[in-house]
Amino acid sequence: MKPAYTKAAHLACLRDLLPANRLTIVGEQEASMVRVVPHAFRDWIEENRCERHVMNFDKNALEPENSRR
Repeated sequence: MKPAYTKAAHLACLRDLLPANRLTIVGEQEASMVRVVPHAFRDWIEENRCERHVMNFDKNALEPENSRR
């Protein structure tokens, strides 16, 4: 089973369990999420009830650099 299919199934399950309010998804930049989220939440996105924010983490940042951010 491909990871994208597993993510799509989890997101579809969450979508069905959540109340039909607004949803904000925040996550790390990842190729499979770019493909999966628009399909899992298509109706929510078209109705302006879902937004997605993507972050990129610098995993090699030193502690002083992390504190400065």
